[in-house]
Amino acid sequence: MVGKRRLIEIGSKFTEGMLKAGIESDDNEWPPKQYLKYYPSLGANWSRATAEVSREKPYAIQRVEASMTSSQMQSKLWILEELENLNLPFNNAAIIGGWYCHYLCAILFDNLYVKFICNYDIDKDSQTISYKFNRRYKDAGVYVASCRNLFLSGFEDRQLEQGPIDLVINPSAEHMFHMRKIFYKPYFRDLRKEEKIHPIFVIQSTDEPGYDDHINCVNSIQELKDQVRMKKILFKGEKILHNGMKRFMIIGK
Repeated sequence: MVGKRRLIEIGSKFTEGMLKAGIESDDNEWPPKQYLKYYPSLGANWSRATAEVSREKPYAIQRVEASMTSSQMQSKLWILEELENLNLPFNNAAIIGGWYCHYLCAILFDNLYVKFICNYDIDKDSQTISYKFNRRYKDAGVYVASCRNLFLSGFEDRQLEQGPIDLVINPSAEHMFHMRKIFYKPYFRDLRKEEKIHPIFVIQSTDEPGYDDHINCVNSIQELKDQVRMKKILFKGEKILHNGMKRFMIIGK
């Protein structure tokens, strides 16, 4: 066991290192409250994925690097923190615009013990690369990456076969139309009418317009609420990430 004095020493060095790196935020604490569980098959999947992308899709390697920044992890760990606070069990999760979904899959499967995930992203490269990072889950039959556009069509049959969808996460709402355009589709209304399952929705967005694919930014948490129009808000908040970007998040039904 590591003694308390040694933990304090490690923690002070951790914070000092973060500050030297120019990272000053509310999560510079040791030990951290939320973190990824790193283990051999995860490490093997991720190192192999980056090597294969470098070799097979070199044009995508910068996007892969961008997906693995501390800010990306910070925003996903924020989801973990607030879902843990709800203390609810989740079995079948739908991710909308999950990109490569490496951090989010690890969090949902390994920390929240979700049983099945389908990641919906219309980018074909995202599907291919996502399977590389999440090979262990794909091989176990608990992860599907779909290019289906949920603004146009319903959920994958492979997901519906797993039972009611009880968690829907959109970690990148700035990249797409208002979520209410999805919420009022028949297949989403059906989710919300389930007598026994009331899905939890998690929506993140930003006020940062400086990217070509940020087509739907919001200026405040209230604007995000107005876009989403949830019936019941369980959490709302904002966070400044390590890269200086402001992130908004709403969780509700």
